Amino acid sequence: MSGEKLELAVHTLCPYSQRALYVAAFKGLQFDLIEVDLANPSEWFLDLNPLCEAPALKVTRNGQVFKLTESLNVSEYLNSFPGRSLYPIWHGKIDPLEKGIVDVFIKNQLGTAGSYLYNFFYCTEVTAEQTQEFKNYLNTLNTMTENGNYFLHKTLGRNEMTMADAMIYPIIERYMAYKDFYQGLFEPYTGLLSWYNRMSAEPWIQTYKAPINRLQKIYHIRREPGDYRPLTLPSSLYD
Repeated sequence: MSGEKLELAVHTLCPYSQRALYVAAFKGLQFDLIEVDLANPSEWFLDLNPLCEAPALKVTRNGQVFKLTESLNVSEYLNSFPGRSLYPIWHGKIDPLEKGIVDVFIKNQLGTAGSYLYNFFYCTEVTAEQTQEFKNYLNTLNTMTENGNYFLHKTLGRNEMTMADAMIYPIIERYMAYKDFYQGLFEPYTGLLSWYNRMSAEPWIQTYKAPINRLQKIYHIRREPGDYRPLTLPSSLYD
């Protein structure tokens, strides 16, 4: 898709922004990275996305401007550029059947994975029942990633990294950054831990992987009483 100018608005410590960043890095795309202050949004960013949510993508093609929002939409579009793909390929093209299988996983799992950030990690009063529910969920993820395999290796019948792995990774990235605060919680889930280490070793992941100290600072901020505070700039404030 030559001739298109991509301007990707993100906050690099936002898991949803990281989805788009990881896909762009995986594809090796050329784009303008624009860091946005979600607590004090600029007029430019609000024009791009009035909901003030990152990521948001501005595409200029043949003089016409297109605006794309929502992390999954942005990520799927970025993946559509020529080159290797995070969706399975069949006869030289993205396989619509297996893409559908990947998308069902994304639809069913990402909301649940993200909800535990707020209902478990960022919650200061967690019951034993809630803890057990989270452990059950971790066990589900662990079963999917046994021996460190990619999430859909059983469903697809082969161990292939897909968009499912890339989209859930930023959430698990935070789980792993916070595990130091929950002694022993993650130790039984060796498959998930191995999958995380395998993904983390990818060069395109390392390009935009969030520093653990910054994620842990956000963890403490999210657990403080009061209204939700959007991510601000500069990111060094979270050191």
